[in-house]
Amino acid sequence: MSPLRRAIADSARGPVAVHETEQWSQEFAFAPDFLGFSGHFPGYPVVPAVVQVLTAQMLVEAVTGRPLRLTALDNAKFLIQLHPEDVITVRCRQKKVTAAAILYEGTLSVAAGVAASFQLALAEKDAGC
Repeated sequence: MSPLRRAIADSARGPVAVHETEQWSQEFAFAPDFLGFSGHFPGYPVVPAVVQVLTAQMLVEAVTGRPLRLTALDNAKFLIQLHPEDVITVRCRQKKVTAAAILYEGTLSVAAGVAASFQLALAEKDAGC
């Protein structure tokens, strides 16, 4: 597991919750020394968009038990900046299965509302990846 993935996993505040078929959530809070804040931004740490997307991908991987690769990201909206210690609820819901990938809807929310939303296309990793 990469150092960034390990740091994200260590930031989980509890187990994955299953709400209904093909819909899951998990809470995260990133500490001030979280690896993802390195250089983003000095003196004003913000959770980078790539970390937000990877956190949603890791939630799907935890539920499916399979390593996945991101093949597309669509309709991405980052609406609220996420800072250290914010309690972030990540939700993923399976939307559609295609020949190339499975499409998931991802949202990240904080007390103030929806911070980010996007559609992930995830496919199984090839053995060589």
